[in-house]
Amino acid sequence: MPASPPDTLPSIATKEESPSFVHEQVLQPFLQETRQERLAEIGRIAEHIELSLTELLQKVDEEIGRASAEVDDKVPGAEGR
Repeated sequence: MPASPPDTLPSIATKEESPSFVHEQVLQPFLQETRQERLAEIGRIAEHIELSLTELLQKVDEEIGRASAEVDDKVPGAEGR
């Protein structure tokens, strides 16, 4: 069974909470945690994009090399590529 509330509450019970306390103790840590998660995610995305673009550039370079070799070998129609 719960106890009955006191007739008068201590003054601290009605005092407003400082916005700076909430900002420093709750919002800033949350912001830092979120920032770290996002930076890690951005790093993974950047790495994936770099790998993908490198692979695409390599394929294009190989195709250009094949086309150049065909031109050097005087393959008919190779100049049009």
